[in-house]
Amino acid sequence: MVKIDTKLMIITLACLCQSGEQPIYPVYGKIRKVGKKSVLSGDKVNGFIAATNRNRLLVAEFLEPGVLTGTTGISLKNIKSVMMEKTLLGNISVKIDACDNGEEQSILLIFPKSVNTMDFPYQKLNLDSLLNVINNRERFCKLSENAMKETKVKHEPEKQKTDQDIKVIRKGFKGPDPVAMLLKEKTYALELCERLEA
Repeated sequence: MVKIDTKLMIITLACLCQSGEQPIYPVYGKIRKVGKKSVLSGDKVNGFIAATNRNRLLVAEFLEPGVLTGTTGISLKNIKSVMMEKTLLGNISVKIDACDNGEEQSILLIFPKSVNTMDFPYQKLNLDSLLNVINNRERFCKLSENAMKETKVKHEPEKQKTDQDIKVIRKGFKGPDPVAMLLKEKTYALELCERLEA
């Protein structure tokens, strides 16, 4: 049986991310009703939960580690209500109601706050941060969008500068075209392989 630990959690959540998306504040918990993709919608199952830098809440549920039984990604902007309470055992129960793509969803997440072992060393810290993101989702979305805009603005001048540098290099370059030389070498290598094969 695969061991449940932080590495497996991060890898699993990273697989659910889209291009340029990263999981933030990953935590371990129990899940109930993770939407229509869930095969065990009525029962509590194990799960990895995280927010992302693209303003989504990712949920990966499993019975056995490494074997997913359901996944979902909810936009933080589509969350309508959040109810939090402590259970009798001291765990934290979070009920999330959302409307994603015109479909109503209701998810119950139960987080064992006591899980702070070698397998999940940052559970308490990440859980506090994740709950803060869910509670203050509008503020988090604004900060995240501003960060993405700033990153885009920073990278655009660098790209333009790089393109200009390449043009200058090509213009001032005297001698054979490196691209043409590379194609010649490739053709020669293929011909040589054909001859050796024959």
